[in-house]
Amino acid sequence: MLGYFQQFLNWLAANKDALAGLASIFAALGTVVAVVIFCSGLRQYKKAESWKRTEFLAKLYSEFSSDPAAIHAMWMLDGDDRKIFFEEGDKHKAYRINQKIIVDALRRYSPKREFSQRELHIRDSFDSFFVFIEQFDRAIQNRLVDKNEVRPYFAYWIALLNEPGDNDDEEELRRQVLDYVDVIGYQHVQRFLTRWNN
Repeated sequence: MLGYFQQFLNWLAANKDALAGLASIFAALGTVVAVVIFCSGLRQYKKAESWKRTEFLAKLYSEFSSDPAAIHAMWMLDGDDRKIFFEEGDKHKAYRINQKIIVDALRRYSPKREFSQRELHIRDSFDSFFVFIEQFDRAIQNRLVDKNEVRPYFAYWIALLNEPGDNDDEEELRRQVLDYVDVIGYQHVQRFLTRWNN
């Protein structure tokens, strides 16, 4: 038995260079395998993060696009002359809305001229719309989502508020909405719009 062990030791001594080479090969292979495993894990992590961002964005946009007040603001920003039903207590009341009415409703406050019920509904609708926009801007700021992921959802509204209107009425509405944003202090809305301001 002792003879076999001695032969094994002699063999190891005779082949130490070959064994050192094998050890180097296995060490290199181990490093390559470790890098491959790390890259695979990193790719899976990035996919999971991307999925979480997409899920977060879709959930926030779903809340925004189903909010009745935000919907009313989107209708009003479109500038059409229309009848909008606002909730008053447990009832809904219809009000005729057009660009001139919206511009007047978004005027600066003056104690000499109180806001009517219709004007308060209009202001509340725009407030809801802008609160959601601020949430999207905060998500971009905190790197929960990328601005390029958000843009497809808001491209129409961004263009509507960043670019001059096609006629005097549209431009007056756009300027009044931006003045309202400034007066009320929606700084995140302002930053959101400037992210894509050409």
